[in-house]
Amino acid sequence: MEVEVNIDGETFGQKLYAMDFRNKAIKEPTYVEINKAQQRCLVKAIAMAGLGLNLYQGEDLPTGETIKRNGISKEQQEERQKLGVKKAAYFSLLAQVSKATGKTPDELKKLAGERVNAEYAGSQLSVLETYEYGIKALQDILAESKAG
Repeated sequence: MEVEVNIDGETFGQKLYAMDFRNKAIKEPTYVEINKAQQRCLVKAIAMAGLGLNLYQGEDLPTGETIKRNGISKEQQEERQKLGVKKAAYFSLLAQVSKATGKTPDELKKLAGERVNAEYAGSQLSVLETYEYGIKALQDILAESKAG
């Protein structure tokens, strides 16, 4: 499935396969499985646009002050921008560390994730914090590879 959402002239797209309960692609999906995949894909695209961020942050209903004419509050726009910057920094550093260490990005993501989970076990981290701590973990991996 492929879905594109256009919000204020900016297009956000996502692709998603029809998957089974093991998250494996289904070769011949039924109409129900196709519909579920389309709905999930739509939600992912909407989330990438930053809509629904207030629900993720624990607010049930935004107040009138936080709603802009286009439906995205200033706070949501700022949060989306911060997240985009951190995400870009993370993936840029991931490529740099991969090149320096010879490890694949998937291996490095797993290593960084293990370090973050070990250090912040039991903590409820936001997506932004996860990228921040992931960046620190990748910097540590890079420093260790240069040291020895």
